[in-house]
Amino acid sequence: MFTANFNSTLSNTIKQIAILIVCSVLIQTSIVNADLKGVEKKQEGELKAIKSEPDNIKPSKKAPVINKMPTNTEQEWLQEIGDSISVGKKVMISLFASDGTEKKQKYLAFYAKQNLLDERGTIIILHDKESHPDWKNIIRPLRTELPDTGWNTLSLQLPILDKQVASFEELDRFYKKSYERINGAIFYLNSQKARNVMVVAYGSSAMSALSYISNQSKLTSLRLPVAAVSAIALISPYSVAEEKFIDQELNLFELIQIPTLDLYGADDLDIVKKYAKTRKSIARRSGNRRYMQQKIANADHFYMGQAETVVKRIHSFFLSVLVPPFQIKRPFGQYLYEIR
Repeated sequence: MFTANFNSTLSNTIKQIAILIVCSVLIQTSIVNADLKGVEKKQEGELKAIKSEPDNIKPSKKAPVINKMPTNTEQEWLQEIGDSISVGKKVMISLFASDGTEKKQKYLAFYAKQNLLDERGTIIILHDKESHPDWKNIIRPLRTELPDTGWNTLSLQLPILDKQVASFEELDRFYKKSYERINGAIFYLNSQKARNVMVVAYGSSAMSALSYISNQSKLTSLRLPVAAVSAIALISPYSVAEEKFIDQELNLFELIQIPTLDLYGADDLDIVKKYAKTRKSIARRSGNRRYMQQKIANADHFYMGQAETVVKRIHSFFLSVLVPPFQIKRPFGQYLYEIR
């Protein structure tokens, strides 16, 4: 009898526990469902709010600008260059007017000394618009690699043209600003007792360089103690004013009688390629037999992957201008140039 009562009590206890477990599960399920419904209602409300916002709504904070390019002021270019350079040194050069008068203003340049026993000469390097004297694409390779072939390099910061040129008079004033900087570089090199001064002008600086060289006879007439430019290499030459005054500017080629290399890429800017034949025709018509034009295959305006080729072409051309002892006369009458 005791066993029967015990079994009955145990059975009832188990039933009660089971009922409690079922009730607990049902309560938890209902709570979860209620939470899910609350989340869904909240998401629906947020979605409606988003859809109801106007399309032209402005964020409260501006998104950060990544890799913002300078606005092409000289000061911003100087900040981009920084305080240290890998090859050479910074120098501040005075502006010199066309009559040889030194001005108070100074500008930045990079001077790199040649690395060989025999110095061949000094090359003034002029950059394209919207760049600076240590521009990585083509200026830096020229500035830093030519010293390994015996050339000192002086890379100049040119003035910035901050607006579209409206008249030829404005363009001429801009060229005069460049003239004073190139002239300052010539006087600086004279103080360094430089010899065999050459010029490399890339892109839009080409016309500034030609304008200077076409007027360098004025310095000679003033009997100023400065070395004249012996030769010039133009890389992808075009005008900072593009085609507005192209006829007047191309006429500068008629005034140049020093050795001239006109170098451009097969995939260069249209304006560079468009007037290549015209540049050559004018130079030849002017009687400059020392004008040479070369096209580099597979090269764009920035000479990506072709910088070494450009450096070699420039070195070989300027070397051909020099007199012995850098020339080795061969029996068949041609000059081969020794790369030391």
